[in-house]
Amino acid sequence: MPINNGDIIVKCWDPTTEEISLTKNLPEGSMNALISAILNGELDTQLGPYPLSQHHLWQNNSNLLNLSILKRADIPLGTLIYPGDADDLQSLPKHLVTELKPYFPDIARIAKFSNISEIEQKILKGIRNNPNNNVTSLTCFYLDKSGILEGLIDTNHRHSWEESLGELQLSFILFLLLYSNKALNYWKEALSLICQSEKYLLENIPFTITFLRILYEQLNFTPVDFFETELSSQNFLRPAFSSLFSILNSNSLPSTLLEHKKRLLTFIQKKFNLFEESDVSEILIESPGRILQTEEEYFNLIDEDKPVIVMETAIEGVETDVDKNSHSSNNNTSDSIITDNITTVTAMEIFPNGSTYLLQLNIFAVT
Repeated sequence: MPINNGDIIVKCWDPTTEEISLTKNLPEGSMNALISAILNGELDTQLGPYPLSQHHLWQNNSNLLNLSILKRADIPLGTLIYPGDADDLQSLPKHLVTELKPYFPDIARIAKFSNISEIEQKILKGIRNNPNNNVTSLTCFYLDKSGILEGLIDTNHRHSWEESLGELQLSFILFLLLYSNKALNYWKEALSLICQSEKYLLENIPFTITFLRILYEQLNFTPVDFFETELSSQNFLRPAFSSLFSILNSNSLPSTLLEHKKRLLTFIQKKFNLFEESDVSEILIESPGRILQTEEEYFNLIDEDKPVIVMETAIEGVETDVDKNSHSSNNNTSDSIITDNITTVTAMEIFPNGSTYLLQLNIFAVT
């Protein structure tokens, strides 16, 4: 249902379903009288003007959306959309997800988004089953998500990164307008994926610039307290943005990209207070390498989590026979084995909620 300049679209409200009807129309005489009244300005006093001051915000948040993206999400033009739950479609068998279609045209639909986890598992399986791959390939896969992002673009978006960013825009809009938890989850997952795709971000500059502009517009459209409840700034946004700005921390990048990065970084610090002023100044320093901040600040380590260098004299005093009775009071068990200058410590801690965590440390002696 494309809408052109000057078009008048009239839809009826169905009091039985309390929804807008897509099939019921006014009688022809009533429709013509209503259109005539609109054109003559007779209803202007009862209508609200369009907020033109926000037009550019909507335009910048939807400029990559097209009919193909809406069709893939199973919400073509003219359909009603429900927020839905995160597991509405994921819990169904894959063949049913692709075959399910509403029988009645008035039935609202739930938007479907790309399954990033499925693409990740498929790529991971291929790496593990390839005898030519080694541990390095697996490590690179986990450290750099570019392979998953490329798989998403090639598999679900016809090799078009514009459509992949269009799906990101669609998820944000549906979350913002419908409070769709499913759309929010995809937005978070896609945002984290892109922010960890170092190779793709550095090699595809047009994609990176467009992504930074979209992210800036999306955050500009949100209230100041947007991330205080739905999204935890410490658990989601800070790691994602830290990864993004760490990747883009190089003076060899194009000036346009550096300007967009600086604008976004300054904006999120001022509006959402996600980074301290000292973090911002350090990130903006154009120096070689990808140093976002010190390792201690980057991982937000506390004293008890900081690495400890164990001297050889200290290792010689480690007991090899563990007195389990001395640890029974706090439900902790541990074993230590000394081999040359390396001590392997295995510790198991049982928490009050019943969870058990196993930790193994290799401590190297420093002579």
